[in-house]
Amino acid sequence: MTHDSRLITRRKVLAGIGGVGLLTAGAGLGQGVLSGGAPPYTRFTYAQPDGTDGNGQNGNGGNGGNNGNGSLPRLKIAWYQTYNDRPLDSPVDEQTEDAFGDQAVYVADVTGPVVRVPDAMPGDAGSLGIGLLAENAPANVWFAVRAVPADGSDDPITGFTENQIREPEATAGDTTETLGELQNYLDFDLWYDTGVLGNGAGFTGACNGTRDVGEQTIAEGRLFETDDSGAFLHPDYQSLSEGIRLDDETLVGGNGCLAPNQPRCLGLDWQFAADAPNVAQTDAVQFEFVFALTECSPNTDDVNPFTGATVAEATGNGRGRGRGGDR
Repeated sequence: MTHDSRLITRRKVLAGIGGVGLLTAGAGLGQGVLSGGAPPYTRFTYAQPDGTDGNGQNGNGGNGGNNGNGSLPRLKIAWYQTYNDRPLDSPVDEQTEDAFGDQAVYVADVTGPVVRVPDAMPGDAGSLGIGLLAENAPANVWFAVRAVPADGSDDPITGFTENQIREPEATAGDTTETLGELQNYLDFDLWYDTGVLGNGAGFTGACNGTRDVGEQTIAEGRLFETDDSGAFLHPDYQSLSEGIRLDDETLVGGNGCLAPNQPRCLGLDWQFAADAPNVAQTDAVQFEFVFALTECSPNTDDVNPFTGATVAEATGNGRGRGRGGDR
């Protein structure tokens, strides 16, 4: 059958919410580690290619449970981030605990990176809390993790820029003039933020941006690592870049769909390896975490909105991703 879908382009939503992630390795002194509690969600947008809520609204209105053409729900995406334990981009009252905060700022057209670190140093780390809400109607939610090409290119590794080889890099053995090495020293941990023992939203630890016992892994490791030829080395990179369905049962329920009006969350941690050599100095990485949604249907097959491929749809239980696990 034909499924209507709405795919967020890289210029609309990263990590759910912002065009691309951009990390650049610094050559100077790093910033000190600061402490701070987890803030509320500070930004939100809608998973629609025109940057609206699907009804031409700016997030403050709507007329029903679809995108205006009768086929899709609206998927609300909220987020907040930290860098070295310090909350970033927090223009609202940090005492507000509304997960999809009525106080959060609506972003109609996310044109820049949500995660931007212009001078990352070895040992630096950050996190991104991502909230999902299907408004008024259930939805199948799909997710892709992939490198982003430099402007004017279709080759994803062109987003891993060298930015010239400087003396410390050359001394450390860097010889690749066009391909940077920073991606080889970035560790990621992406998980379903469903709470202690994976019980789902409303339970202890759900949507708190912290990895708790029992929460299921979506992907982990050096997701964008390459060899000197630019070939991706992570065993799950291809499947992640082509898109997977978010199907952890505690997140979406037994029918595989995100239930309407029930907040669900993902968590992302990243770290620049503390022992990274100088070959990564001044290098940069561009990446994206992209969401798409399709109609929730009881039919026996579904269509991956990223590739257009028809995939079998299991019923009842959540479907594993191979490398998933809990802690």
